[in-house]
Amino acid sequence: MTERLRLAIQSKGRLAENSRDLLRKCGLQIAARNGELLCRLSELPVDLLLVRDDDIPTLVRDGV
Repeated sequence: MTERLRLAIQSKGRLAENSRDLLRKCGLQIAARNGELLCRLSELPVDLLLVRDDDIPTLVRDGV
């Protein structure tokens, strides 16, 4: 089984669109539907978590 990298970014808010633009400029396709919290990027073994910014430190602390 291949290990996957998980990145957490804001689902909405001030930095959300900038984060998605940066990933697109890196050549990554983000196909998230409304309300979807987890996106698997097809180009690399990367999962993108779309969460509230307040939840990101807790997710990192818990090793999610």
